[in-house]
Amino acid sequence: FIHAGTSTQGAHDIVLQDDNFDCTSTSGSTPVYISRDGAASGGVGAIHAFGGDWGKAGAGMSTVYMDGGNGGNNDEVQQIDMHGVYLETNCTGNPIYINDADTITLDTLQINCSTGTNPGVVIHESASGLTNSIIITNYWLTNGGTSSITSNVGGCQTGTSGIHVPNYQCISSEVSG
Repeated sequence: FIHAGTSTQGAHDIVLQDDNFDCTSTSGSTPVYISRDGAASGGVGAIHAFGGDWGKAGAGMSTVYMDGGNGGNNDEVQQIDMHGVYLETNCTGNPIYINDADTITLDTLQINCSTGTNPGVVIHESASGLTNSIIITNYWLTNGGTSSITSNVGGCQTGTSGIHVPNYQCISSEVSG
């Protein structure tokens, strides 16, 4: 759980190297939760993850949850990149959920779904302009789920919101959750 709390400084400059987070499918659990979480200012940013095994969120929960919390601008959760991370999860929740975030890179991720059929990545914004610059490359789903990346953000492929997903279909529709 990485959040800024009520700090005006926020939470920044965090490196995760080959870390393993396993919630053993405990009800209500999310292995990696990154949130503005009521910070007065400062937000959460500059988080870099290299390798690791993150998994087994509770039923209906995300394995990686990033939420800027509609802080009035689009930089409350920003500059987060994940490279070479393996996610083992159920796809009854959304394995990766991004809301009101900016400058997010997901590179070379494998999502292994044990059950469920939800999309692998959900990109959302609570108001126009709060989610920007999302780049997803070398991403694949195995054993269930759908390989789609679902978004309610305008300009889903390479439009004004700057979401770029090479070789994947992005479905523009409102997402609940």
